[in-house]
Amino acid sequence: IVCLGTDARVVTGAVERDRRDLTNLTAPSSCAGQDQSTPEELLRAAFDHYKSREYAQAEAVLARARRIAPAHADVVIFMAMVLRAQGRPREALDLLLMEGCEGAQNLEYQASIASIATDLGEFDIAIGAYRDALARDSRSGELYLGLAAAYEASGRPAEAIVSYRRALDCAPQTADAHLNLGRLLHERGELDAARRCFEACLAIDPRSEKAQFNLGLIFAAVGDSHAAEECYRKAADIDPNFQSAHINLAALLSKRGDFAGSLAHLQQCEHADVSRAHFNFALSLCEQGQVAEARHHFDKAGDIQATDSVMQSTTGVMFLTHGDPDRARPLLRRAADSAPDVPLIQWNRALIDLYDGPSEQA
Repeated sequence: IVCLGTDARVVTGAVERDRRDLTNLTAPSSCAGQDQSTPEELLRAAFDHYKSREYAQAEAVLARARRIAPAHADVVIFMAMVLRAQGRPREALDLLLMEGCEGAQNLEYQASIASIATDLGEFDIAIGAYRDALARDSRSGELYLGLAAAYEASGRPAEAIVSYRRALDCAPQTADAHLNLGRLLHERGELDAARRCFEACLAIDPRSEKAQFNLGLIFAAVGDSHAAEECYRKAADIDPNFQSAHINLAALLSKRGDFAGSLAHLQQCEHADVSRAHFNFALSLCEQGQVAEARHHFDKAGDIQATDSVMQSTTGVMFLTHGDPDRARPLLRRAADSAPDVPLIQWNRALIDLYDGPSEQA
């Protein structure tokens, strides 16, 4: 299980259009012939459509604005936002990257390019745009957070770490920056530094299930299984559907021999292979000499045994070893028939043949 983080991509000012002062703009005039509306009037009308999720109508109004002022920076940014809302990010990015746009070097314009380019996997473009935006606002923790995410997505974790740290220099109370920085430090093996990041995240956001889970991974890595268990349980309490926490709890409890507890957590996971878990529990119980309990779990793993020749053979050997050849015989023979080229399975088949003695057939 790997450390979990958040998507730290920036929601740009363009997406937060309602922060701009559009409230004093008048509605566009309607007249035959030449469009007499101003770009500002059309922006206000498009914004009203956007707030109502009438994206096609907003696009149509902005197209009118672009015919009047094709390079108007606010019109272009807002059009890109509307295209993006309609699932057309490539068109949005191409629009923003066109030449000759008024104010194309302003912070909001570059932040819009960066955010959409990150969505599209155009990380070089995103990184360049974030840098241009930061040249205009070097104290924006939000921009550094977006830059870090772009670096990370492009396979440059060292630069991402630097950017997450700069984000925290600008905005120390950013929980996501602590979380993602901790995750990258954990991947580099810097466990103490990672632990401090996760603890800082939890100090800001005690309900961060990912920080709790990642802190559990740190404790598990240093051999403190009880502290790890406490963290996993807290993560599962915060989000009962947090499957990674349940899976790790199941693995931890299984190692302690608490198979009932382990199974209870596995059953919380939609995609967990509970049948295989029963099989693994049975093997562990066999090793401990708890044959009756092992048989119970082997029976529960029957769905796997019906199709998996390795499990059929292993289960058959268990039954044979513990004095139940009648249950061993069909499993070992079925496994051997389905895997004629696997030496170990054929060897196990030979065990039951030897147990049964010489064949009566010529």
